[in-house]
Amino acid sequence: MAEPAPRKRLTRQQSQARTRALLPEVAQTEVLAQGYSNTSLERVAESAGFSKGAVYGNFPGGKEELCLAVLENHFFGQLQKFVVDFAAGGETIEDRLAVLQRWLEMLLAQEEWQLLAVEFAVQNRHNPKIQAQLAEREKMMRTAVTALLTQQIGQLGVQPVLPPDQLGVVLVAVVGGIAVQRLIDPTIPASLLTAAARALFRAPRPQPPGEPP
Repeated sequence: MAEPAPRKRLTRQQSQARTRALLPEVAQTEVLAQGYSNTSLERVAESAGFSKGAVYGNFPGGKEELCLAVLENHFFGQLQKFVVDFAAGGETIEDRLAVLQRWLEMLLAQEEWQLLAVEFAVQNRHNPKIQAQLAEREKMMRTAVTALLTQQIGQLGVQPVLPPDQLGVVLVAVVGGIAVQRLIDPTIPASLLTAAARALFRAPRPQPPGEPP
């Protein structure tokens, strides 16, 4: 019987890439369960099967940089899904707004992620490096939204009340604001964003069946 072929040894670069990908996955489980403040780097390293030095070797900024990677992976993943779904959402503005509504309801239902994002921002409000990184990531998100809006405005033939770059700032701010408000008062409806988007795009409210014009 032939002996199994020996497993191919990973190169240093492959091993480092694997470690860098695995650590945020393990850290995500920890911070969502324990919260940012109560999560220790030692616990993350132990759960991932690495030394604390390996964590710092991949994330020199320690827990702050690692948690930032966790948040970035999640929220940019959600944004990418929205961009794809929104672009393929239908032929009319109402079709696209329905996609926006479903996406926002899904996003707001992830309360543990909203809490983590708020806690992380508050805990690092006096950390200039993290604040700069957060600002850069917000800018990247607004840029992606602006590009999507520019494309959709041309396709749908709507007339926005603001230029696409300003509209992107407003929509990202409204989403973030509603998310924070929902942590305080869960009865706030996600449909408020759809109503705001309709107004910003100057899209008329759909007329219910039987309602006189």
